[in-house]
Amino acid sequence: AKEREKTAANLLKDAILRGTFFISGERVQIRASSVKDALDQALTRLVEDVYSKLNYVSSFVQSDQDILQILSGQAVQETMPAPNALALEEMRQYLEIRARQHRTVTMAEMQKRYQSAPYGWREIDIAALTAHLLSGHRIQLLYAGAPLAANDRRTPDCLRKRTETEKTVVRQKVSAPEALLKQARRQAAELFNSMDLATEEEAFCGQLEALLSQAQ
Repeated sequence: AKEREKTAANLLKDAILRGTFFISGERVQIRASSVKDALDQALTRLVEDVYSKLNYVSSFVQSDQDILQILSGQAVQETMPAPNALALEEMRQYLEIRARQHRTVTMAEMQKRYQSAPYGWREIDIAALTAHLLSGHRIQLLYAGAPLAANDRRTPDCLRKRTETEKTVVRQKVSAPEALLKQARRQAAELFNSMDLATEEEAFCGQLEALLSQAQ
């Protein structure tokens, strides 16, 4: 019995090494000196075929602390460097298309989309990529209809916790024309007698809201 098992195992190994591999219906060349190597190559080719955009993310985060650093604007280059540019652009373009279609996108949908083929990205990396777009003022998060700032303590949960991602809307940020912002800053400076006004849109809006509150 043992001899037959050994013979069967050898025949199986020989069949794998000499056999023809088909992945997604296409014949592929597998050159290997061992069964393990042959199967590893075949599985790698299969993953690459199914998850063709898996390599768009090549720099990874490991914890919520990494996401917090991105949201705070710290160590963005260290945690989400240029190698992830394709992933960031993929997400930005998707949100742009959905905006043109007047379709609402939740964070739960983003997680589902990018964890599935052809992406296969990790849940925590999808959250980190979204955090990167948010801290770079390229998208906006809405929670219960209200804007959610990058430094809001609820933001990490809204990016990752399932009960919160379903309530969190992700949309492309539409910036005001620069000429309109300049005019608004000029009028605010005259009205509040203040010259120390931010040039960045969100910071300026925050300052303007505070000035209006003080004036009441």
